Amino acid sequence: MVWYPYQWCTEVGGTGCVNIGPWDCDVGLPLTIEQCCNAIKVTVPLPDHKGNYLDCHPDPPIGSVSNPIDYSRVRIHVDTNNIVVHAPKNE
Repeated sequence: MVWYPYQWCTEVGGTGCVNIGPWDCDVGLPLTIEQCCNAIKVTVPLPDHKGNYLDCHPDPPIGSVSNPIDYSRVRIHVDTNNIVVHAPKNE
């Protein structure tokens, strides 16, 4: 599944904002990243209120072949109050 965490606003002032996604690119035979991206972009053909079109940025999960764990990198998760919520860990 692919999620877009923000509303897509096509009018200044937020009057034309809608939720977009999620998209399932694993239907039967999984789509490639390019095929999935193209399928997503077809569903959001209009630019946002700043003239930007939706585009894709692959973000493979940490620990996958495309994004292996980097033991020199430490991730510290904090909440909205900037308080650490999990023990720091290498990712």
